[in-house]
Amino acid sequence: MSETPPSIKDMSDKASMLLTGRQYAAIHLCVPDSGEKWLDDMIKKALRDRFASAALQGSLSHPAAHGTAEEEAELAYAFAEEMMRMGA
Repeated sequence: MSETPPSIKDMSDKASMLLTGRQYAAIHLCVPDSGEKWLDDMIKKALRDRFASAALQGSLSHPAAHGTAEEEAELAYAFAEEMMRMGA
């Protein structure tokens, strides 16, 4: 007989027991201030990707703005890097 996989709530409950309150909040709020460098680095990477995704969506929604896929991706990540630098 196979076991039922854990639910998302079960996994979330277990993760919250293994994390400090600060780490848990940093992850869920996407604020790289967990007190752990490795975790803050992961949060920064995820935040950068979110910013790039939003920039790319905005760029692609403007009909005159389309370059090659590579050009659009580079521009999106340039915007993301600037947002990270500015502390957005």
